Amino acid sequence: MDIIINILLKIFAFIFAICLSILVHEFCHFWMARRLGVKVLSFSIGFGKPFYKWTGKDGTIYMLAPFLIGGYVKMLESTTADKKFSNKKHLFFDKKPLAHRAAIVIAGAFGNFILAIFFFWLVFSIGMEMPKTIIGKIEPNSKAAQAQLLSGDEIISINQNTTHSWSDVILEMLPFFGEKDKFPIAVKRDNQIITKPNIFTFANWNPDFYKTDPLKDLGIMPYHPILPAIIDNIKPDSPAAKFKLQKGDKIIVLDKQPIKNWDEFMESIKKRPNQTFFIKIERHKKILQLPITSGWRLGEDWEKIGYLGISPLYVKWPVNTTFIEKYNPFSALPKALQQSSKFCHFNLLLFQKILTGKISLHMLGGPLMIFQSASSALQQGFLVYLRFLAILNTTLVLANLLPIPGLDGGYFIFLTYEAIRRKPLSARSQLLFYRLGIIFLIIVMIQAMVNDLMRIVGNFKLY
Repeated sequence: MDIIINILLKIFAFIFAICLSILVHEFCHFWMARRLGVKVLSFSIGFGKPFYKWTGKDGTIYMLAPFLIGGYVKMLESTTADKKFSNKKHLFFDKKPLAHRAAIVIAGAFGNFILAIFFFWLVFSIGMEMPKTIIGKIEPNSKAAQAQLLSGDEIISINQNTTHSWSDVILEMLPFFGEKDKFPIAVKRDNQIITKPNIFTFANWNPDFYKTDPLKDLGIMPYHPILPAIIDNIKPDSPAAKFKLQKGDKIIVLDKQPIKNWDEFMESIKKRPNQTFFIKIERHKKILQLPITSGWRLGEDWEKIGYLGISPLYVKWPVNTTFIEKYNPFSALPKALQQSSKFCHFNLLLFQKILTGKISLHMLGGPLMIFQSASSALQQGFLVYLRFLAILNTTLVLANLLPIPGLDGGYFIFLTYEAIRRKPLSARSQLLFYRLGIIFLIIVMIQAMVNDLMRIVGNFKLY
């Protein structure tokens, strides 16, 4: 039952995120077209044969289709118009002034940008507790170890740019991915500011892996409090409930392996899906040895992991290891605008580095990666999910404005050509570019899907 609920929540998180983002994007095209006097023939969420459609009072056909990789708004144009519209040229999209057509084309991406600002504004207005950028562990022989960074150091700036959160750290590191330039990191240690100047570099950081973690590659593990291996909650009908584990049990040994904390215990359980093993627990000051058989479920990275259906005793984060990022509704708005712009710039820079070969194409993600990210965000809480929706929409802003025929950005290039040459690109040339653009998009989509599948295949193991 838990597995079914978990899968349904993942599906809901994905479908809601995609449908909302597509709906806002296409509605803004639709709304702007209607405002500027263009006849809209059809409005679709998704591609493929529609499974539901209806006709509005204005004659527009509204459709829901199964392939949620986008949508479209079909407008009346002189090249495809029926004879019944021959006397209504004022309704043709391609007969509207250049500025009107440009506004209709840009409206979709603008809508996603406004939606991203709205979600960031909600997060900042409600207030979200965030971990400080405190280093929990330094991997031996790593770049961080060579730079003499220490556990407990708080990263306060990258390349002299202030970092408040771990996402800020990644955003400030991105310009150096694949570059020879070195960058300084400043940390706070015992109330002193220590700068490690021009030591770190990602010059050779272009791994051909399907998963990358720049912090881990530097040898930096973010801090989180150590949880004791004490059971606080047991789900009904779970393996733990079946084998009589109880709230308050302290796990001390798993298959002769001493257990020091909850993370250590769960890492061992994840490696044992559908396996029987012995654990020693402390219950009411008595030591008991119990046999237990684990179940399994899919982890965040689609790997098959062991599952008991238990959760740990909550431990409050120590003072000064977290902060609450909260603003009043008025000051939250410019902060949301700044954050949305920052992530748009992040996506632009990421695309540029992939295009120039400084970052591997294997970092591209497709629908399955969005599915994974959406479900993971929802499991972490409402505010984390809202933040995910904001970041997703900043990604869609760039994706739709890429100068590729078949996307909004490609059509905007046609309009720019028309503005410069004072005449539109020929229909034959537009069709050729559209076909080339669609072929390119299909190749990119296939690459993204292959990356997604390779991440799954690389993580999924049969035990």
